[in-house]
Amino acid sequence: MPQQSILCRTLADFDPHGTGVSTRRLFERLEPRYPRQMLERRLAALMTAGSVEKDKDVINEQDVRLTLSGSLSLILVPWLSTMSGQKALLEMFSRGSGRAPSADASISDVRADLAELRRVLSTFANELRRTVDRRKTASILELAQGADDRVLRTRIGQLKDAVVQRFAGELTDDLERLTEAGDRYCR
Repeated sequence: MPQQSILCRTLADFDPHGTGVSTRRLFERLEPRYPRQMLERRLAALMTAGSVEKDKDVINEQDVRLTLSGSLSLILVPWLSTMSGQKALLEMFSRGSGRAPSADASISDVRADLAELRRVLSTFANELRRTVDRRKTASILELAQGADDRVLRTRIGQLKDAVVQRFAGELTDDLERLTEAGDRYCR
């Protein structure tokens, strides 16, 4: 269902810090391309599935935010379910680092990779923050298992070097946003 993916992508772009976006704003952005009733049904399905969370049971005029599972739904990779979140992130960094220096890669390809990484990092950071705020030790330990911030920071640096080497100056803003998302995740 491509509309669900578009809803998740738009929500991730509008709300990189996970504070919530009004459904009105979300629908205003998407209504030129999709009927409102269909968007409402798709958003309701995402809420039922746990990909999007809201404050109340009313769809209209509510702030909604992407959950970790919603962000992961943006990564259409079959092996994701067998990996931890950090391993999935590292694999995404590997793909991005491999594509950036490729002669076949365009600026828009690399920009899309950087945006996808930024979205996922932001959503992971939001989920970590919510987990810590809930103070449930088992959940905190589960998320921390296998996580190594030094490795992630190294991979961000490697990706930045690969992008700068091929697209010097053209993707500076995108790299800065990725670095901000990475720093927030590590904090």
